[in-house]
Formats: sequence, structure tokens, C-alpha cells
Amino acid sequence: MIQGNTLRFMAPGMEYTFRHRMRKKDGTWLWMVAKGRVVQAEDGRFAIVSACMDITDTVLAQKRLQEANRTLRFKNDELEFLSSGMLGGYYRCRKSEDMEFLYTSPRFLEILGYSNDELNELFQNRLLNMIHPGDREKIRLMTETLSPDESLKGVEYRILTRNGYKWILCHSRLSVKSGDSFLYGVMLDIEELGELYSQVEECRTPLLPEGVRFFQNRDAAVGRMENYLSRHRFLTSGLLLFSFHGGNIDSNSARQAFLEQALFMKRFFREDDIMCLDGDYEILILCRNIKEEDIKLKCRRILKELRYQMMSQVSKALLPVRAGLTVIQVQEDDFEECYDRVKDSLLKNALSTDQEL
Repeated sequence: MIQGNTLRFMAPGMEYTFRHRMRKKDGTWLWMVAKGRVVQAEDGRFAIVSACMDITDTVLAQKRLQEANRTLRFKNDELEFLSSGMLGGYYRCRKSEDMEFLYTSPRFLEILGYSNDELNELFQNRLLNMIHPGDREKIRLMTETLSPDESLKGVEYRILTRNGYKWILCHSRLSVKSGDSFLYGVMLDIEELGELYSQVEECRTPLLPEGVRFFQNRDAAVGRMENYLSRHRFLTSGLLLFSFHGGNIDSNSARQAFLEQALFMKRFFREDDIMCLDGDYEILILCRNIKEEDIKLKCRRILKELRYQMMSQVSKALLPVRAGLTVIQVQEDDFEECYDRVKDSLLKNALSTDQEL
């Protein structure tokens, strides 16, 4: 209500609008908007002509819109976070037979090497069309058994990228809203995951002389080797095993000699080759993407250089070395079978520093 003394400051023609709440008889409140105008009566007195309107529905709609905008800002922040250089690529699709995409993050597209237009052109914007035929039944079964109350479920499968099929690890969750079912997923490139795991293991590996690191955890090294072989199925690789023997193998001097020879051998390999001190006096090496003739030449050259080193440094009592190798052309065998082959090669072949000593 406008007080009488307020009218003294008003002039004819002045208008006002204000919004207020009024209590109803049932105790609830409604929102009102009042619009008024100051007029002057014939006797010179001021009066107000006013109209009121119930705007409760409008105010409540505005509040709902504000809350929706606030939620949308949070969702946009989440999407930006999921799209900003994370290892995982985020996507959302319908829970249907062909799993139609509703959203794909930039990181998702980066992992696969496609644009949104290419997803539509090549795969009709359907996730299932991208999955290896041999893995599609596994994905169908996963989507059928997934429930909204279940936490994220992880499954590995092959997906077609611009550079061929790639193994990924995908964690998915089912959401049911207004009768519609959706799948939310975060896709991880398993090779990147393996690289991270390897980096962690390397950090745990003690530094050897000259700051050189080797894997001293066989499981970590073999895991990284298996990961590489499964992802690069058609690139020829070589697996080498060097075994040190002779003398008092348990002495401190023998251990020091072994480390010195291992560091010497390190120079013959690339940074991306995987090298592990497999046991106290064995070195296991995976030479990535190398020709068959090159891996054989490399092995013989290393043994030759070690022979020269032993002949010129007899006083250091360097350890004799035997070598075995196997060439992995197509990864139809698992790693353990490849390891068995290289072990057999070490026992059967005459590749050794003893040959010319």
C-alpha cells in the first residue's frame, strides 16, 4: 500500500509498477503485479488508478527456467571437462539395436580419427556399425543385461578407427528417463592405458648407473609387450632373450658386471623398444616394428661387440652371454608361446659370446 504522505511527491501522470506476494485465505501465497497511475481529481486532490494481475504461474515458470539454466551450465561444464584432453572419449547413444549416437565428445572423435560428418557418412551415426563383427554379440549382451541401478560396467572390444581396428576399454551406464533408455560411455584407448601403466612402473624402477631405466618388474614389461603385440598385429617384431652365465654368478662383482653389460647393450636398441631385466641374469627385449633380417643382424652384432668387450676387459670378469631370438610376424600366438619359442632358441642355437673366445 502506498502511504498518503507519499502522494505529496507524486505528480499527475506518474506511473509505477511493482510486484508483491499476497496471502490467500487457504494460507498459500500468490504473486501479484500492480500497475498504477497518479491522477488529479476535479477538486484538486490526487488519486491513484491501479490494476492488479495474478502472475503466480509466470513467476514459477521463471524460477523453473532459472533452475534449468543453472543445471544446463553445470552440464556444459561437465561436457567441457569430458572433452578437454582426457584419455577417455565420452559418448551418449540410444539403447537400441544399432545404438544411435546422440552426442560424441571431441576426445571420442580424436581417438577414432573421424569427424561427426564422417561418423554419419561411414557408419550412419551408429555405434554398433563401428564395432568389430566378432565383438558385436558381446556388446548386445552387455546392453541387455545392464540395469539403471548398476554402476559403470567395463568391457573390452575392437572398434574401427581411421587406421584400422583398435582395442578399447569402454565403461558404460544405462539411464532411463521418461520411458526412453540411453547409454552413457567413456571409451579408453587400451594402448594409452598400457603406456600410462608402464610409465608408473618405470617410475618405480630404481635408477641404474648413468640414469638408465629398465623394467625390473617382469609382469609390467610383459604386459606392455602383450599390449603392443595385440594392437600392432601385422607389424613384424622381434623377441630377444640374453642369458648371462658362468663364474660365481651370485657374487657382487658378477652383479655389477651384469649391469654394466646390460647398459652397454641398451645402446643397440631404440627408446620405444621394451627392455626388461627378466630375472637376475636375463634380459628380455621386444624390438618393435623391425624386419626379420634386421633383428638377426642386431643379435649377432651385440654378441660380437660383447666378445670384443670381454677380450679387452678380462680383469673385470665380464659374464659370458647366450642369446635366443624369435621373429613375430603375425600375432596368432599369445605372448607365452612366443616366449617359449625364444627360450627354445636360446637353448638350441649356438649364438653365444663363447663362440670365438
